[in-house]
Amino acid sequence: MIRLSLTLAGLAICNAVLAVLMPWYIVTLLGVGIATDAFFASGALPQLIFLVASFSLTQVLVPLLATESEDRFGLDAWSLFLGISAVFCVMSVILFVTAAFWV
Repeated sequence: MIRLSLTLAGLAICNAVLAVLMPWYIVTLLGVGIATDAFFASGALPQLIFLVASFSLTQVLVPLLATESEDRFGLDAWSLFLGISAVFCVMSVILFVTAAFWV
């Protein structure tokens, strides 16, 4: 148990270090200017969607799936995974088809 805790702590520290080093590397590589502004602006919306979706889904799905039997849990988890995958595949196709209009 302690080994898993130390592993998780090490991964969290690596995540924090990489979160600091990535913007530093981009700024030193590209310099301060319109390119770095565009890079950081392009990441704002995906991060916002990820944070809102992950926190909302966690608070809803954990109690829902925790009370299920093992067989039902597997079925519900795969159904959720396939449903989310289908939504993102459809979104990808729509964005690909309409890319000529907005790129």
